[in-house]
Amino acid sequence: MAEIPENIVEKILKENIKNQDTIFVFPTEIAASLWADRSIFVTDCQAVALERFLAWDKFKGEAVRSENQNKISVPSTMRQIFVSRLIEQNAEKPFFKSLISEKYSKTAESFSTWIASILPKLGMWKEYFEKNSSQKDAEDQDLLVLYEKYTEFLNKYGFFDPAWEKPPFKSNGKHYFIFFPEINSDWEEYKFILESTKEFITLVNVPDFSEENNFNKSEVKFFNNSRVELKNIANKIFELHHQKKIDWQSMAISVPDMELYGSYIDRELELMEIPHVLRFSRPLSGTPAGNLFNQIKECISSKNSYDSIKNLLLNDSLPWKKPELAQKLIAFGQENHCICSYVYGGEKIDVWEKSFGDAKYKDFEVENFYNSLKTYLKKFNQAKNFNSIRTSYFEFRNKFFDMENCSDSANKILGRCVSELGALIDLENQYDCAVPSPFDFFAEQLESKKYLEQASEFGVQIYEYKTAACAPFDCHLIIDSSQASLNVSYKDFSFLNENKRKKLLNRDESNVSDKFVQLYQLNSLKESAYFTCAERTLDAYAQPVSYLKMNDLRKEKNEKILFSENPYNLEKEWFIGSEDCEFPPKITEIQSKSFKNWMNFQKIVPVLQEKAVDAVTELNSKTPGNAGQNSIYVSKSLLSKFYDCPRKWLFACREMNLKEQDKAAVLLDRFAAGNLYHKILEIYLKTLKNNGFHLEIEEDKLEEKYEQILENAITEAINFDGEGNEKNCFLKKELLKTTRPAIKRTILNFIKEFTKIFNNCEVDDCEGELRIQDEEFNFTFNGRIDCLLKDCENGQYYLVDFKNSDSAVPKNLYFTEEEFKTSEEGENLQSAEINKNLPLEEQNLPDFQMPAYTWLMEKQKNICIQNAAFFSINEAKVWPVFGYEMQRRANSRKEIPDCEKFKKTTEKVIEFVKNYVQRIRIGDFKLNEKVQNYEKCSACEYNSICRKTFNVGKHE
Repeated sequence: MAEIPENIVEKILKENIKNQDTIFVFPTEIAASLWADRSIFVTDCQAVALERFLAWDKFKGEAVRSENQNKISVPSTMRQIFVSRLIEQNAEKPFFKSLISEKYSKTAESFSTWIASILPKLGMWKEYFEKNSSQKDAEDQDLLVLYEKYTEFLNKYGFFDPAWEKPPFKSNGKHYFIFFPEINSDWEEYKFILESTKEFITLVNVPDFSEENNFNKSEVKFFNNSRVELKNIANKIFELHHQKKIDWQSMAISVPDMELYGSYIDRELELMEIPHVLRFSRPLSGTPAGNLFNQIKECISSKNSYDSIKNLLLNDSLPWKKPELAQKLIAFGQENHCICSYVYGGEKIDVWEKSFGDAKYKDFEVENFYNSLKTYLKKFNQAKNFNSIRTSYFEFRNKFFDMENCSDSANKILGRCVSELGALIDLENQYDCAVPSPFDFFAEQLESKKYLEQASEFGVQIYEYKTAACAPFDCHLIIDSSQASLNVSYKDFSFLNENKRKKLLNRDESNVSDKFVQLYQLNSLKESAYFTCAERTLDAYAQPVSYLKMNDLRKEKNEKILFSENPYNLEKEWFIGSEDCEFPPKITEIQSKSFKNWMNFQKIVPVLQEKAVDAVTELNSKTPGNAGQNSIYVSKSLLSKFYDCPRKWLFACREMNLKEQDKAAVLLDRFAAGNLYHKILEIYLKTLKNNGFHLEIEEDKLEEKYEQILENAITEAINFDGEGNEKNCFLKKELLKTTRPAIKRTILNFIKEFTKIFNNCEVDDCEGELRIQDEEFNFTFNGRIDCLLKDCENGQYYLVDFKNSDSAVPKNLYFTEEEFKTSEEGENLQSAEINKNLPLEEQNLPDFQMPAYTWLMEKQKNICIQNAAFFSINEAKVWPVFGYEMQRRANSRKEIPDCEKFKKTTEKVIEFVKNYVQRIRIGDFKLNEKVQNYEKCSACEYNSICRKTFNVGKHE
């Protein structure tokens, strides 16, 4: 490491600190405060006045204020108030042509923040415009209008805008040392004035490190990904503290994107038990508790949409009095698809109120809760001034919050929000400056007000990039030092396009990226600044900053080099028996607790395994209906899940029912169309059966009575008030009514094709329940058939299962391809024999539905099913499964087995059923690597909780 030269700030402090008329100005408050603290240790002074250490903004305010004793510096909030009222005036009678297009003048509220940001720059813009431009376009004209109206506003209320003022600075007998002014975003505005007053102002620029001392040769470590980078940073801090004896609080981490990296850094430091403090100020509305007002605003603007109500009620940082009622309301909204309210035929429809009125089972407590919530939310929107908003907030709080259970953090944030509201009330009372939409204005103000929670923790300081660049630390560590992340450039008049801006200023934008890199090097006082970067960041790809020499560690695999002090890695290497690796001399408390928990768990594993088997068997013995004691429950869907993956079956079994929580409400899910069509067909076919009507069609036209039955079936299905997925709530019914013509076209086309193929058949059963109980193996098999038809001429039965589309029709219908062929070649027999010896899950699994249902029909009703087919509804297409009559009616050229040959598949399915029962009874859920392979497991919804792992590179 190159020798670190004397810090220029320390040098100037030592030389000038004793002169009480000397003032030191730093770019940030943090730098000013920390240098004031450090000056006691690096100079002869025992104490210093904090007033002598100023931040740049405070220095400007004091100097400008001295020239305007008769006026008040305009508060930033008053700028926003001015813009809000200006936009309202422009909406009534548009005077802007370019800043706000006339066609958007009525809905231009979103322009307010942008226009307010232009105001401080208008004074300098006008000066440059009058000097360098000879022609005015529409944009220039608008900016001049804005300048004039803002000037009138300032004069009306006795304000001045400090960014417009250009007074000479007066020393008042003081001498100012201004450190690193060129990194300030507004330096160009003050450059001329400051450089022309050298008699009482000394500008200290960022040192230009020369090649001779090699100080600018700091390196940036370039890692493969951000996970390795952050782990290395934690390792470096651990090393600096334990080996270099640097105090935790004397190290600072700088992060370009705290929102993205903050939680990951926090986790890595927690794992290494490194004390740290996150110095990250965020907008009040960006905090969970402060987001309350934004969430209320969203409820109001969306007319209490499901998502807005859900987001508000699920904000668990707020101390809700009755969280159980909130959960019930969310569940009601999700179940009844209360997605949004709407206007229909000139009438405003509140989907929640209509759904409560349409509900089959009334819950008046939940309904009253919604009505109260709606009433109190409406008060915010009806508030005419800021004082009314405060009244509405306290009414809302008293009604819905239990402040005794409010966390200290949330209470402070809410208190700060109320303080900001109080400041608006004071401005409103003092200057009589009402705004068009007070609550919207207040919510937007919270987005611009930064909040830094006071932290009492002691440890490594974590700042946003740039914030601590000028502050003294024993070691600065900079994460994500990529070219993009460390780029710092300032654009004057950024509201203008590039060509116009350059023409007006006659200069390029100011880029000070290298200055900040040098400042971090300069102010890292004991160790060289530590820069890191990753090729694969948390959200993109990156290249290291070009100002530093790259140390490429992307291909480094040796963890002793990357994480030499990490106790977790040292413990792992010791466990696996790596050479020259000793057990870590010190382990974390997390490691210690984990090891003790593991040791205790080993003592009870055998007992838990035995209990788990008994529990699973018991859970799957709870068969509905009159089943025998401990009878295992079996169904077609359970078989499919089990042989797809036993572990997946276990996670999804009806008692465990593990699934990702999803509180989203959708109007029509992917099963909605299929469920509706099935319901229509059920009603239609049952009506035919009850009235003794056969399936009949002539010349591609149904008789009028059939069409009328279908019309009634569609109406009844749309208005069906069932349970679960079959339930049609208010909004769903309304939507289905509007799409009724399309529904009728699809189902009528299907009915015609279905009737053609099964002409002159009668409906024997529809949506019939099937159940058999096997005494020998003690299991109960349940099923439900879609449709059973009987041929009126020959008495043969047709088992038909409806699928929503062709893609839903099973592809593998038979156990082996050979079973319905007449050939008895030796090679086929040999193939079947080999197949027989494989575990069942490795064999050619058929779809279980048709074999299982034909078996159930024969066992329960003593009906031999001679024919079976799938029928897709959307395509109105038949897919024969077995039976010569079925093949003939479908006019299919594809050869299919008859019912006798299909029994081979049925017999195999029975074998699968018995194997399933045996394995469930003994708790056998072991996986088969040939079946549960990488391709299948990587796409599984349970892969995050399943313990099966793969070598990703080799897929094994």
